[in-house]
Amino acid sequence: MMTKRLLLTGGTSGLAVALSLPWSTTVLHAAETFAVTHSDADWRKLLTPDQYAVLRQSATERPYSSPLLHEPTARHVRLRRLRP
Repeated sequence: MMTKRLLLTGGTSGLAVALSLPWSTTVLHAAETFAVTHSDADWRKLLTPDQYAVLRQSATERPYSSPLLHEPTARHVRLRRLRP
C-alpha cells in the first residue's frame, strides 16, 4: 500500500541518488570515418548558400514559425463542406 511516508522517503532517496551521480558534459564525436570528406571550403563550393546553411550549420526555421501551421487540414475542409 502506498502511503505518504513511503512516497516521500522514496522520492527523497531517489533525489539523493540522482544528485550524487557525476554529471559530465562531454562532447561526442563521430566514431567512424565517412567515404565522403570535404573541407569547409569544398563544402561551400559544392553547396548553394541555403544548402550550406542547413546542412553544415543546422540553420533551420524556428519551431512553430512555419506559415503551413495555419493551413486548414483535410479534416477542417471536410467539416466546412458538411456544415451549411
